[in-house]
Amino acid sequence: MSHLLDIPSEIRDFILELCLLARRAAPVDIASAERTRLPARYNSSKNFKAWGYGQNNVRYENTSYTSNATALLLVNRQLCTETQDAIARLRATGRYAYALDIMLVKESEVWATWLCVPSVTNLTSTTVDCIDVSMRTFGTGEGSEMKTRSYVHSAFTPGDGSPPPIVWCFYFLIEHFLRVGPFPKVQDAEDRRLGIRKLVLDFHTPKEGPFPPAGVRMHQWVRERRYRNEGPLRNTVLPADWLADFLHNDLYGLLCMNYHTAAYGGILHERIGEIELLVDGARCKSSLKNTSSQIDVAAFLKRLAYTDPRETFGFIYPHEKRLQRFWQWKKEAVESRQRLGLPVYEDTPVDP
Repeated sequence: MSHLLDIPSEIRDFILELCLLARRAAPVDIASAERTRLPARYNSSKNFKAWGYGQNNVRYENTSYTSNATALLLVNRQLCTETQDAIARLRATGRYAYALDIMLVKESEVWATWLCVPSVTNLTSTTVDCIDVSMRTFGTGEGSEMKTRSYVHSAFTPGDGSPPPIVWCFYFLIEHFLRVGPFPKVQDAEDRRLGIRKLVLDFHTPKEGPFPPAGVRMHQWVRERRYRNEGPLRNTVLPADWLADFLHNDLYGLLCMNYHTAAYGGILHERIGEIELLVDGARCKSSLKNTSSQIDVAAFLKRLAYTDPRETFGFIYPHEKRLQRFWQWKKEAVESRQRLGLPVYEDTPVDP
C-alpha cells in the first residue's frame, strides 16, 4: 500500500487542497441542530454594536469548529510545510473559501453552523476570499413570541423608529465574523480586523410549508403576526425570496450610512469587498428600484458624499460636526480597505 508521502507531489498537492476545502453536512432539522447549540443569550458583549436581540438570539455550536488544516499541520514537518503551501496557493488563486450554514428557527432565532473552515492560523488583519452562506428557514413563529393581551411581538415587526429585531441577528452574524472570526465565544475577544472579499448569501426554499398564496406580499404576512387573531397567513412559512429581499433592503440601508444607519454600516464598507444575494443559486430580484442583488461595496462607498448634516451620523452632537465626522470616517474606510487588499476606486472622494 502506498503512503501519502510516496505519491507524486502534484497529486498530493491536489489532495491537500481538497482536504482544506472539504465541507461537512449541514444540520438536517431543528432537532439535530439543537443538540449542539449554545444556550440563548450566551454571546452578549459590549464590544459589539449589534443590539441585544441579535447577540442574544444567535446560537452557535457549543464547541469551536476544528479547522480542516489542524490535523494536517500536526502530522509531520513535511506535511505541515506542504499544507501551508496549499493554503498559500488557495489564497493566491482566490479559492480560500469558508462555508457557513444559517438556520432561521421559528422566525425568532438564528443558528449558525460552520461547514468549512480551511484554517484559523494567522487569522488577524487578513482577508478571506469568500464566505458561502446558505440561509434556510425552519418552522413558523407560532408559540415562540412574547404576547400581550392583544398584541404579538414578532421578530419581523419594526419597532418605534427601530428595525425589526431579527435584523440584529443577521447584522451580528456579519459583525461577529469580521471582529472574531469562526469562533463561538465573543466575551472580551480582541478585534481581529478580518475582511471578506466576497460574501455570498444563498437563500434556500424551505422544504416544508405551507407557504403564503400567490399574490400575497411580505408586509401582509408580517402584519398578521402583530395581532392575536388567527388569519390565513399566521402559520405559513417565510419564502426564501422574501427573506432575501428583506435582507437586501436592510444591507442597502446600512451601506447608505444615513442619519440612522451610520453607526452600524461603517464596518461593511471597511471590511467587505462584494455582497451577492441568491435564491436557490440564482440571482434574486430586488424590490428597491435601480438596485442589484450583487452589491459592489467599493462603488457604493465611492458614491457616498453627504452635504447636509441632517442626513448622516445622527448620533454625533452637536450636529455641526456630523459632516466632518462623515468625511473623516470615509477616509478611514478607504484606508482600511487598502490594508485588507479590498478594491477601492481611484477616484473615490475623501474630502468634501
